[in-house]
Amino acid sequence: MANFWFFLCRRFRLLVLVFLAAIFALGLIMRCAAEEPHPQAYDQIHSKWFGIVESSEKITPSVIKCILLTVIVGACAALILVAWFLSMKKQVARRTEELEQEIGERKKAEKSLRESEEFARRVIDSSNDCIKILDLDGNLLSISSGGQKLMELDDITYHLNTSFIDFWKDKDKESALEAMSKAKKDDAGIFYGYCETFKGTPKWWEVIITPIKDANGDINRLLAVSRDITERKRAEEALRESERLYRSLFKNMLNGFAYCRMLFEDGKPQDFIYLDVNDAFESQTGLKDVVGRKATEVIPGIREADPHIFDIYGRVSQTGQPERFEIFVEALQMWFWISVYSPAHEHFVAVFDVVTERKRAEEALYKSRSMLANILDSVPQSIFWKDRNSVFLGCNQAFAQTVGIDNVEKIVGQTDFDLPWPLQEAESYRVDDREVMESNQPKRHIIEPLQQTDGTRLLVDTTKVPLVDGHGNVYGVLGVYEDITERKDAEEEHKKLEVQLRQAQKMEAIGTLAGGIAHDFNNILGSIFGYTQLALDDAKSNVVNPEFLTEILKASRRARDLVKQILTLSRQTEQVKSPCEISSIIKEGIKLIRASLPANIIIKQEISVKELNILGDPTQIHQVLINLCTNAAHAMSEDGGVIGITLDEIYLDADLARRFMKLPPGPYLKLSVSDTGHGMDSRIIERIFDPFFTTKEFGKGTGMGLAIVHGIIKNHGGEISVYSVPGQGTTFNILLPTTTGTPELASEIVETIPRGTETILLVDDEPGLVDTHKKILERLGYKVTAATSGVEALETFREHPESFDLMITDMAMPHMTGDKLAQEVLHLRPDVPVILCTGFSDAINEEKARKIGVRGFLMKPVDVTVLAKLIRQALEK
Repeated sequence: MANFWFFLCRRFRLLVLVFLAAIFALGLIMRCAAEEPHPQAYDQIHSKWFGIVESSEKITPSVIKCILLTVIVGACAALILVAWFLSMKKQVARRTEELEQEIGERKKAEKSLRESEEFARRVIDSSNDCIKILDLDGNLLSISSGGQKLMELDDITYHLNTSFIDFWKDKDKESALEAMSKAKKDDAGIFYGYCETFKGTPKWWEVIITPIKDANGDINRLLAVSRDITERKRAEEALRESERLYRSLFKNMLNGFAYCRMLFEDGKPQDFIYLDVNDAFESQTGLKDVVGRKATEVIPGIREADPHIFDIYGRVSQTGQPERFEIFVEALQMWFWISVYSPAHEHFVAVFDVVTERKRAEEALYKSRSMLANILDSVPQSIFWKDRNSVFLGCNQAFAQTVGIDNVEKIVGQTDFDLPWPLQEAESYRVDDREVMESNQPKRHIIEPLQQTDGTRLLVDTTKVPLVDGHGNVYGVLGVYEDITERKDAEEEHKKLEVQLRQAQKMEAIGTLAGGIAHDFNNILGSIFGYTQLALDDAKSNVVNPEFLTEILKASRRARDLVKQILTLSRQTEQVKSPCEISSIIKEGIKLIRASLPANIIIKQEISVKELNILGDPTQIHQVLINLCTNAAHAMSEDGGVIGITLDEIYLDADLARRFMKLPPGPYLKLSVSDTGHGMDSRIIERIFDPFFTTKEFGKGTGMGLAIVHGIIKNHGGEISVYSVPGQGTTFNILLPTTTGTPELASEIVETIPRGTETILLVDDEPGLVDTHKKILERLGYKVTAATSGVEALETFREHPESFDLMITDMAMPHMTGDKLAQEVLHLRPDVPVILCTGFSDAINEEKARKIGVRGFLMKPVDVTVLAKLIRQALEK
C-alpha cells in the first residue's frame, strides 16, 4: 500500500492536468449556458437524441446545450480517469515488483556483507599478526585477539584511543609517522621497528599500514598489520654472525684453505684455477697472489711431478665424494695432509696442513721407538703400558714371555681379563690402574701374585706410574714388575727364623725369671692356703669371716694376673700395636723382675712421667726391659750392685734429632736402664747389637738378646744407644715417640651382676670347676645341666635340643674339644648361643671362635661378673 501511494504521489501532476481540463471544460459549458442558443438548433438536437417531448413549458436551447456539454465533458473525464487509473495500477504493480526484488537483493547483500564481515573478523582474530584499526590521527580504535596475545595485553580497554606512535622507540617513531602519512595518501606504508610487549618482552616487528575507505571512497581509518619477526631478526643476526665468524675462520684458520675450479680436457683433469684462498694458504706454502691463476702457472712443473694430485682433485670435483690423504709434493718439497671435498660440480675445496716437520719427527720417533723397543726387550723386568680403560698399548718381550705369547703385538688391544690370569687377580690389577690414574700419583712396591700360562704362580713386586701428556692429562698407566718369589721366600724364612729366635730369647728370659715367678707364685699360694685354713677353722665354729674370703679372692686374682703375664711374655704371635701407657708397663715389668734378681742387686726406679702413651706392643716392651735388666744383672753377678730404671719425657729439636740417627723432631719418652757393673770397651760396644755376638760363656746365652731389643725399638720408630766405661757400668738409653691415642683401660666401676632364668648346658672336664660354676650360675637364677665331657654334652643336647637356651664349654677336653663340640651343636641348632672358655690354647683365640659361630670367649679363671654379663649379651644378641 505504501508503494501505491508512493507512485500516486509521483503521478499527481497528471491529476492536476485532468483537473485543469475539467475546469476548462466546465468554463466552456458555463459560457455556452450564458449565450442563447438558436431555437431550431435546439429542437433538432433534442428531437434527435431525446425525441419530441411535449411540455407545458418550453425547454430553452441554452439549457440543453449546457447539459449536453456537461455530459460530454464528464464522459471524457471519466474515460481519461479510468485510463489513467488502469495505467497507474499497472505501473504500481510493476514498481512494487521491482521494489520487492530490490529489497530481496538488498537483504541478500546485507546478509552477504554480515557474513563477509564475520569471516573477516574471524580471519583477523585467528591471524598470527597483530592487526590494529587506527583513526586518521593514529589513535588505536581496536586490536585483534591475536594481536592482544602477541602484545601480551590482558585488557584493551585502558589502551584504546592511545597513540599508535607511542608504542615505538624514539628511533622508530619517525618511520611510523612516515608510513601513516603514505597510508593517508592512499598508499601502503611499510616500516620495521622494535617495541616491547606490555609485559616487557622484546620483539621486532614488520608493520604495513594501509588506508580504509568509506562508501564514497573517502579514507576514514587506517589498518596497521604488525608481524612478529623477532625470530627472523635473530636468525638474520645469527646468519650475519655466522657469516662473520665464517669469514673470520676462513681468514684466521690455521689450516690452509683453497677454493678451486677444475679444468678438464676430453673428460680428464688438466689443471685448476684458484678462486679463493686464506692467509694460512700463503703462509704455509709461501705462494702469493694465486687467486684467478692456474695451478701450473703458480707452481711450474707440478703437473709433471705430481699428476696424482690432479687425479684426486678431478675425481672429487666430479663425484662429490670427499677424500683425505697425505702426500709429498715434489714440486714444493713438502709433506701435506689434505682433506678435499666438492661444494659444486667441477669445483673443490682443499683444506690442508703442512706436516713436513711432523713427518720428520715421526721418522725420528720411529727410530727412537725402535731403539727403545730394543732397550725394553733387553731389560729383565716385565714392562707394560695401558690406556685409560686399562687396555694394553704395548709391552716388552719379558712381559710377553711371562704371559706366554711369543709376539708383543698380540697383547696390544687386550685387557687383563683376556690374559691367563684368575678373574679376582685381574680385577685387582684394574683397581690399581684406576687408583694410579685417578690420583695421578705413582703406586710403588705392589706385592701381588701373578699366574703364568703353565699354571706356575709367582710373587711380583709391581710399580705403576701415570702416563701424562704434554698438557698434564693422564692418558694411561705404565707398569714395571719383577719376580720376587725367591726373595720373598727367603724373607719369609728369615722372618720365621727371627720369630723363632725371638721366642727362644723370650723363653731364655722366662728361664731367668723362673725363680722369681716361682717365688711370687708360692707367696700367692701361701696366702690362699693360710686364709683358707682360717676360713675353715671359723666355719667349724659356725663363724663366717668375710675378710678371709676377700683375701683368698685377692690372692687368686694376683695368681691369675701372674699367669697372664707369663702367657703374654711367652706368646709366639705378634700383637697389634695400640696406644699403651708405658709407665704402667715398666712398673709391671719391674715387679716381675725384682723377685728373680739376687739379693745383692737392688732396683732403683725413677718414673717421673705418667699418662704419656706410645703406639706399641706391651709384650715386646716387657721383653726389652727384661733383656736389659737381665744383662745388667749378669754384669753385676759377682759383686752385686744397682740397676737404675728411669723414665722421662724429652723433646727433640732439629739438632738433637740429627744426633739420634736422624729421628724426626718431636716429643719422645726416654727409658734408661743402667747398672754399676764392669762396663764395656769401645770394641765390644761396636758389636753389641750384632746377632749372635755375646760376651757370656758358652751355654750362658744365645747372643740374640740385644739384637732383638734393637729390632723391637726400631720397629717402634725409636732409637737405642749405649754408653759404657770399663769398670764404671753401662747405661742403655731408649727413645720412643709418644702418641696422642688413649689406651683402653678396664673400668673400675663396680657394676650390678645381671641375673636370668634361662636353662644353660655347662661343659668342663674338671669336676671341681663344673660344680663351682654350676652353683654360681644357679645362684644367678639359671637352671643348669652339667656335663664333664664333650661327648656326654653332645648326647644330652641331641636328646633335647630345644631345652637349652645357652651352652658354656671349656676348650681343652679329652675326646672332643670345645670348638668341635660348639660346631656340632650349632649344626644341630644354629641359633643357640655358645660361650667358649680356655685357660691357654694355641689352637683357639677369640677371632677363631667368632668364625665358627661362638658368641662369647672367656679366659680362665672366670670372673663371675664378667661371666654374668657375657651370658646376658649372648642371650640378648
